[in-house]
Amino acid sequence: MISIDGSIGEGGGQILRTAISLSAARGVEVEVYDIRARRPKPGLRPQHFWAIKAISELCDAEVYGLKQGSTRVRFTPKAVREKELTLDLGTAGSITLLLQALIQAISISEKIVHLNIQGGTDVKWSPTMDYFRQVVIPFYGLLGIGVDLEIRRRGFYPNGGGRVACVIRPPTRIMSIDLKHKEHGQTRISSLCSGLPFSVAERQAKSASNLIWGDGVKVLGLDSRVEEAQSPGTAICIYSLKDSDTYIGADGFGERGKAAELVGRETASRFLREYDSKASLDRHLADMVVPLLSLASGPSTFTTSSITQHLKTNLEIAEQVVGARSQIHKVSDSLFEVAINP
Repeated sequence: MISIDGSIGEGGGQILRTAISLSAARGVEVEVYDIRARRPKPGLRPQHFWAIKAISELCDAEVYGLKQGSTRVRFTPKAVREKELTLDLGTAGSITLLLQALIQAISISEKIVHLNIQGGTDVKWSPTMDYFRQVVIPFYGLLGIGVDLEIRRRGFYPNGGGRVACVIRPPTRIMSIDLKHKEHGQTRISSLCSGLPFSVAERQAKSASNLIWGDGVKVLGLDSRVEEAQSPGTAICIYSLKDSDTYIGADGFGERGKAAELVGRETASRFLREYDSKASLDRHLADMVVPLLSLASGPSTFTTSSITQHLKTNLEIAEQVVGARSQIHKVSDSLFEVAINP
């Protein structure tokens, strides 16, 4: 059994999700202790409980310590099975973080999984659904992982209530990558609001577009819309993709009392930092892909704009659970090369 300190690095729920999903993928038993030990509310929170429960159902795992507030979990998986799961995360639990963990868990199983999930589609501290759909899923495709996603209703904090249907089709093997920036793709903006006038989404997108054009970057696609949700909210995603080359994005959320124009400008500023770095993957996608590349058919290399604590933590957990080795090379103050050898 592999024992993992849940308080290392950033010390959050990502340690747990990465360790459990890699455990299911490789069929190895893991124990995670001191879970979120340095957080104000240590132990499993509802979103972590549901991630482990969902993964355990896919691989008939025996789980010790699966209860809210638990600071120690032992996970003993069996083989992943084809299955259809219906999950309700309650209020605004993040659907995108759950999908990320589930896809990692079944990534080398060759088992097709159908999911119907209710929860938060666009909430703080997690990727927006449009970022997941427009940036993350295309990258999964590069690795050979097929993901069909249908957003049936948006879910914002605090009510959640978003509904998503998803079909995951793992490949026979995960492809390795060699991404060292060559050329940017077209820049696009996706802006939406729910329970608010259409003009809010328009203003959010327009302010982002103006800042990006002012930096000399062309915006070739701009989509503003109103979508159904149980509670009001806004989200914006700005992205630039070029197949087998670059996968760059940034996203943001509206908040009560915060002008739509400010949300747009802040998101555009984050996007431009990634775009101007000449990286192949933005800093958030970089940490997301580590577990999958640790299971790939061969060594992988990519560049990113920053070595975040989440990236370091995922590299460490991947080494502990599946033995993947990694190296980081600083190219410049805003560009780093990451190599992963499964």
